[in-house]
Amino acid sequence: KNARKYIRQHTGMKETARHYLIVRYIYAGFYLTLGIMACTGLFMAFSDNNPALEATRHIMKNIHSAGLYVILFYIVIHLGGVLFAETGKKYKGIISRMINGGS
Repeated sequence: KNARKYIRQHTGMKETARHYLIVRYIYAGFYLTLGIMACTGLFMAFSDNNPALEATRHIMKNIHSAGLYVILFYIVIHLGGVLFAETGKKYKGIISRMINGGS
């Protein structure tokens, strides 16, 4: 909410504000995917011996598998973004700052 308000108010920094708004939505999607994977995994773990839930278990397994691919895609894109930022001028040294805790 604050990022959208910031975009409307600061015309000179719209690109930065838009970037952080997009990052915010990506993290929300990431955590939503993790939550869905946890719920579907728990459902599969506790519905093993129930034949009435076999069809639902199959659907949950497919959703759980799709979540895995979303997480893997996120990791690849995230690592690519870090490497891209490392080779740029603005965020040079970002990897060593992440590892060593520098500012």
